[in-house]
Amino acid sequence: MSDTEVKPAATPAVTPVKSDDALACLQNQVQTLMIALLVCSGVLLVFIWQQMRYAVRDRDTLTQMVQPVIQEKAFVEQFLQRALEYGKTHPDFMPVLNKYQIPQAMTSNPAPVRPAGTAPAAAPAPVAPKK
Repeated sequence: MSDTEVKPAATPAVTPVKSDDALACLQNQVQTLMIALLVCSGVLLVFIWQQMRYAVRDRDTLTQMVQPVIQEKAFVEQFLQRALEYGKTHPDFMPVLNKYQIPQAMTSNPAPVRPAGTAPAAAPAPVAPKK
């Protein structure tokens, strides 16, 4: 042999893995992953159950807080209905309802009729922004 020849590097001795050892290793990995999956699923289940309890408790609390507002809204709607009925029988009261923009949809009458010779109120002209 000459000195210019390249000799292949010595490969380390690899011990052949027996198929039974490889199978046992794979079974251990699968069992470990299954246990980890079971633990993670349990933790997630407990977390979701706890969040559900908090949501139910919050819902009950909010229901108690909102109940007076709902009752007040019904009272206001009843008052507005009575005001509109009063406005039907007393035309002098309609400008007050119109001023506060009480919904006219609740009445069966069309918009109040203006006396002849009066022009509708013109919308204010837009103001140019200052520079």
